[in-house]
Amino acid sequence: MEAPRMALAPVLLIDDGMSASVAANSSQETYFHVQRYGTLDQERNRRWFTLEEAFYLVSIDRVEVQNMTRHEAWTLFSRSDEIYGMRYVAYAHYRDNGWIVQSGHLYGVTFTLYRMSPNVVHSEYMVYLHQTNSSWHVMQMLTRLAEDVKKTVLLVQVISSDHESDQMIDVCGTYFSLKEVRMRHWPALFTGGTKSYDMKDSTAIPKRI
Repeated sequence: MEAPRMALAPVLLIDDGMSASVAANSSQETYFHVQRYGTLDQERNRRWFTLEEAFYLVSIDRVEVQNMTRHEAWTLFSRSDEIYGMRYVAYAHYRDNGWIVQSGHLYGVTFTLYRMSPNVVHSEYMVYLHQTNSSWHVMQMLTRLAEDVKKTVLLVQVISSDHESDQMIDVCGTYFSLKEVRMRHWPALFTGGTKSYDMKDSTAIPKRI
């Protein structure tokens, strides 16, 4: 469900479809800061967004695009990267479910997910977006990394389709399906007896202050 339209939503400046920003003193600056959208550039007095962040903010009416329809903005952003649409669908899925979504470049994954402000807690999940069946080597690397940094891996596959169905996600007339699998490191050592290995929900780990 979309958020209600904000009065005087800031205008999104799009530069050749590769970058997007709003004025740093916009009416939504506090919201952007608290919800961790974009990066503040104090020298240029702009807040810069990734294209995933930018289109998501357009979709929930937190910013507006001038001289361009929402569909035209989607088409322009999609030209920037052949998997932009898939990455956006994953990004929007987790934002819609209440997560603060940040870059996963530090860990070699697509996104990291925070239950609350990254200033307060560590991320709980690492989102790895893959287009094809990943090799066992990649799976092993991801689960070992997750154990080292105390996170759970979300292996996500987003597939685009020309056909509409109740299970598909519609973004400006392009349809997507999303599947995810949770993965966590488990040292498979024989211990004897009977034990449940059901995966428990992750919990937020507070940062030391």
